Amino acid sequence: MGLDLDLRPTDHLEVSLDTERRTLDVTTEEGVSGELFSALATQLRGTYTFNSKSWLRLIGQWQRTERRTDLYDDPEDFDALSEGVGGSLVFAYKLNWQSVLFVGYGDSRELDDFDHLEPAGEELFVKISYALQR
Repeated sequence: MGLDLDLRPTDHLEVSLDTERRTLDVTTEEGVSGELFSALATQLRGTYTFNSKSWLRLIGQWQRTERRTDLYDDPEDFDALSEGVGGSLVFAYKLNWQSVLFVGYGDSRELDDFDHLEPAGEELFVKISYALQR
């Protein structure tokens, strides 16, 4: 189950909102049935196109997963609730008709037991994409 919304307020700007909910129902070997987990993910993405050669994309994402740990084989290995946010910023520049340069930054954070967002990952990257011809 999900919801997708795309808006184009100007010729250069596109804004998208995507949200999706996933669940999984299981029955254990002991015959206990229930929803193993319920996960909700929401992503807000904005892309600004400067010209035919360059664009900038900003993405923010939130996820929340609720688990019924008594249905897991090893319940102590899983938290009943996990929640986190992440974001990324990517700039792309088309060097020529078959090469694109990407420069970006990403950051992710997870909610700890005290409801604080703690850093979970951070990345800075540069990538060149080249299309091969046959």
